[in-house]
Amino acid sequence: MSEKTISASERQELARIAEKGPADARVRAKAVLAFLNGDSQPVAAVKLGVHPQTVQRWLRRFRAGGARSLITATRGTSIALSFGARQALVNRMGESKAPREKLRLEGVLARSTGETIKSIAARLQVADMTVVEWLRAYKKHGLDGLVETMARYKQPKWSLAAIDKAIASSSGSEKVELEILKARTSGESLASIGQRLNLSRQRVHQRLKRYLKPVS
Repeated sequence: MSEKTISASERQELARIAEKGPADARVRAKAVLAFLNGDSQPVAAVKLGVHPQTVQRWLRRFRAGGARSLITATRGTSIALSFGARQALVNRMGESKAPREKLRLEGVLARSTGETIKSIAARLQVADMTVVEWLRAYKKHGLDGLVETMARYKQPKWSLAAIDKAIASSSGSEKVELEILKARTSGESLASIGQRLNLSRQRVHQRLKRYLKPVS
């Protein structure tokens, strides 16, 4: 796929989705745009924190259906909770010290009462698709899908060469995160990286998190 294969209007639609679309669609559109702008699939994957095969899949979707095909429908997001399941969520909310985790728990509880995705997203100040992702995580993994632990994530395999190329074209906090990713990919432990950068192990994990993916 090259610059000449898409129209100006299609590129504008990609840019609009990348800026204002649902959270997951923004990532897909940014990956396609990165590729169209000259990045290889591995480099685009590193920049967006996904596996190269994921970028390849998004590109196939884009070729087949255009920019709008990158937006995922929000079907299957209704949820019914038993008394025990609801109580487990409420108890975890009371115990949790992590603000983002509390948002996920509150979002699932709110949806179970019939509140709409759009209303929940507006009230919690997140994207509609973020709420959808919380609900899908809960349906797939139960309470564990909402609780944030390092054990729930694994790092896709990227080549150091692809990471180096991504570092060369990045700056600021993104460059720092990519340097951490390179160290982690090279086998350095979270504790060692944290000690070297004067960050806690949890903080290093937070900086890496967008490059990780949930364990199925």
